[in-house]
Amino acid sequence: MKTSLVNIGPTLIVVLVLLVIIAMAVTAIAKQEQWKSMPWAAIRATLQLLALAGILTLIVDNLWLVALFVSVMAWIAAWTSSGRVAPHRFKPGTNDRLSRIRSATWSLLPVAGFPIMLVVCLVLVGVVPANGIAIIPVAGIFIGNGMTLTTLTARRCHDELSLRHGEVDAALALGFARSQARLIVIRNAAVTALTPSIDSTRTVGVVTIPGAFVGMILGGASLIDAAVMQLFVMLGILAVAAVANYITTMLIAQNKL
Repeated sequence: MKTSLVNIGPTLIVVLVLLVIIAMAVTAIAKQEQWKSMPWAAIRATLQLLALAGILTLIVDNLWLVALFVSVMAWIAAWTSSGRVAPHRFKPGTNDRLSRIRSATWSLLPVAGFPIMLVVCLVLVGVVPANGIAIIPVAGIFIGNGMTLTTLTARRCHDELSLRHGEVDAALALGFARSQARLIVIRNAAVTALTPSIDSTRTVGVVTIPGAFVGMILGGASLIDAAVMQLFVMLGILAVAAVANYITTMLIAQNKL
């Protein structure tokens, strides 16, 4: 059985370049400025994946280095999410950089707090092996999804606050605390942000064939083992998404994010 989903070679390199060009062309036709950042994003992804392969080779057998690596992953994810949440809040300057750091620190709670705690518990009960080759991918999947949900929830909530700021003022006039007034306005937006994760879980195996499932089959695992592994990943992601959504909503209600 082949151990790779695609044939690696010169043709694949050409295909990868064409995929970036297609993404750039469509975005440019749509008159969206993001097309300019796509080549750099592709180059960064290439370099980071190559670096990741090298780093994992060196640290997978040292749990302290694995913990350090996961901590760095968590901070980068939180920093990235905080910049996407409300970028207009951060402008060049010392005070604004401190504000960005504070925002990223708060973002650690929904982005990585629960995922790291979950991974630690899974290692302690023996579900996830206590080695880097297992811990890092699982932590990366959970933290990555925590980052995505935090960003999506926060942006939807901020948009709602911007559009319905009058309702917040009205609730304040009626005697509600500011956090309560903000929560009334953003609650439905937060529910909307969680919907894609629920839909992904509901349709897995029917609409999508996820990477963990395919990867295990290519690695020689049985179909049942691959299905169980994918179920573990999807339900873990669902739990991470729910917790990230809730914590983010509470932090925005309190004006922490």
